Amino acid sequence: LTKIGAEIFSPREVEEERSGIVSFSLRSVDPAEARKKCLDAGVVLSVRDGRLRIAPHAYNDEADVERLITALA
Repeated sequence: LTKIGAEIFSPREVEEERSGIVSFSLRSVDPAEARKKCLDAGVVLSVRDGRLRIAPHAYNDEADVERLITALA
C-alpha cells in the first residue's frame, strides 16, 4: 500500500498494537469511489471515518492482495 502512496493509519510499530485490520487513505482519492472500484474488481473493503479499511485474513493469498493493489493503483 505504501508503494502506491497510501497513508496507513493502523498501528504498525508496536507489536502489541498491531491488528489484522488496516485503515488507510490515498491522497486525492475519494474513499467511496475507491471502494466502488475495488468492489467491481472483487475486492471487499469498507469506508470508515473517511478512510478505507481492509481486514485480510488467513484465507486471503497474494493474488487477493495484488487484486487490491491493482484496483487502487
